[in-house]
Amino acid sequence: LVPNVLTVMPPLACSLLFPGIFFGALNVAGTYCVLGLFGVVPALMVASDRYGLGRPRRSSRRVDVESSGYSAKEAIGELVPGGMGSVVMIGGFATTFIVCELYTHLRDVLS
Repeated sequence: LVPNVLTVMPPLACSLLFPGIFFGALNVAGTYCVLGLFGVVPALMVASDRYGLGRPRRSSRRVDVESSGYSAKEAIGELVPGGMGSVVMIGGFATTFIVCELYTHLRDVLS
């Protein structure tokens, strides 16, 4: 019972004393964390996997296609079509939105 009370009471007291604080926390989490996690990080992962970013590619992803006549790229395929343009567009959109929201939040705080 004591762990449950210690878990529930501080957030409950905080939400009763400062009702708008959780909406602000959801706004921050929804803007920065979600866009970073599902917008910027996947674009960086795809770019790193496809283009190596200055380091040799791992051999674990290579497919033995000597006997099949296909190249490794044809055997594996691409999960995100469109090449570097689509990767830049996805990551750029998320980054632009994060920067715009950061500017808006900082302008509101400083004014």
